[in-house]
Amino acid sequence: MKMISRIPLPKLLKCILRQLLCLFAIMAYTYGVTHGSVLKLSSDILFQAECYHYLFDAAAIKLHHLGLDWSTPDHGPIQNVKGFSSINSVIKRVATKVGTVDSNFKLQPYPRCIVLDIEGTTTPISFVTDVLFPYARDNVGRHLSATYDSAETQDDIKLLRSQVEDDLKQGVLGAVPIPSEDAGKEKVIASLVANVEAMIKADRKITALKQLQGHIWRTGFENNELEGVVFDDVPEALEKWHALGIKVSTWT
Repeated sequence: MKMISRIPLPKLLKCILRQLLCLFAIMAYTYGVTHGSVLKLSSDILFQAECYHYLFDAAAIKLHHLGLDWSTPDHGPIQNVKGFSSINSVIKRVATKVGTVDSNFKLQPYPRCIVLDIEGTTTPISFVTDVLFPYARDNVGRHLSATYDSAETQDDIKLLRSQVEDDLKQGVLGAVPIPSEDAGKEKVIASLVANVEAMIKADRKITALKQLQGHIWRTGFENNELEGVVFDDVPEALEKWHALGIKVSTWT
């Protein structure tokens, strides 16, 4: 006689209990979606329940696409039955949480992350070229003088010294020697300003320049001498993505 293996009773009971908990979580989650509040449950149970909930909603959308009534046990032809949520409400609920539904009732999931550029995407290019760049160029000397002894500015100067040394070796136009600290603060700053102005004029994409410009701009914003500018639709888009749980980053 062939023996049939059985699931141990404790393990079977645990499986049944977990399925009952998932069923309860589905009911609780559905109630929360409908009434605007979700009971506090174990995170893994709630996540599994939410997955089931989306699966059922997707099945309802597919049935509707086939012309079948998802709200009745036998799934017959679609009829207007009072007391049941319309398929549009299901579509709206699914779209609000996980994505959008196209004309063929196919779910298009939202992206997990959106990477934005700054110039021309969130901010007019003219703000960068006509405001930020001139501000950095005109305030190099003032910024270095005001923050000369800070660790941050000393690091900026160290990077600039290294870059200028390489530029001098390569014969880069506009590069001038930077004297040692013994020459005095004023002479060091004057040579730094000359080098930075030449770098900006040549529109060089180098770390030493970009780092210093960033620190100058930060000071300008902190002193209310600069005010950020974005396109009109940017704040609304950022708020919407944040509400949907989509991460937003910049690469510049």
